[in-house]
Amino acid sequence: MIQLGFAFLHVDKSGFEHLRFVISSPQVDPENVVTVNISTYEDRKDKSCILEPEDHAFIRHRSCVMYDEAEIWPLADLESLLARNLIQPHDPASEKLIDKLLDGAYATKRMPLKMKKILADQKII
Repeated sequence: MIQLGFAFLHVDKSGFEHLRFVISSPQVDPENVVTVNISTYEDRKDKSCILEPEDHAFIRHRSCVMYDEAEIWPLADLESLLARNLIQPHDPASEKLIDKLLDGAYATKRMPLKMKKILADQKII
């Protein structure tokens, strides 16, 4: 079931495969499911949420959340992609990791305001 903390691999517009996490509640707002992707840490990137290998089984080295590349998906689209094996599910985020992702979403200045509003309207941040 796709819910807050759901993790999946998805190929982005540039052809790179990234791990993404759902950071909103699809059950509250199925038309506006907010996801963020994880990328290799570089000093120039957003430092609002830095992840280490112990944060998730998929993460192999220091990484960061790319809040500026957050996306909104309709739940039906994600479910369709999952059913057709076009996204690959991974271990969901732990409660601790969900808290870390949401703390970063609150703190970052790089996430589009529309997405922050969705999270605020759901009382997630």
